Amino acid sequence: MASRRVNQGLPVIARFEVRHRNYLAPDGSIARPLPAFASNANLLIALYRAMVLLRLFDKKAVALQRTGRLGTYAVSLGQEAAGCAYRLHGPPERSRQRAAACGHGSGKAA
Repeated sequence: MASRRVNQGLPVIARFEVRHRNYLAPDGSIARPLPAFASNANLLIALYRAMVLLRLFDKKAVALQRTGRLGTYAVSLGQEAAGCAYRLHGPPERSRQRAAACGHGSGKAA
């Protein structure tokens, strides 16, 4: 193959593993102890609400872009949880940006 010839002689600079971690079994039962934050129902509701708001914002922004009323927009469909995880665990000096990203004013998880 051509790709093997191109890669010959190049050093390997990293090797890593990605471990699968699941908390729910396929039938919906709990497969392992949940993380500490998952015992706070108010926090889970706030995070879910933030993910839904991000998805709605994304949908509207894409519609505006496609009609020419919004410039370049990077779609975040499917990445809502990443933004909310950042809100929960991101660096404290960026709390204002985290709050804006999740549609809340405090930057703190509820």
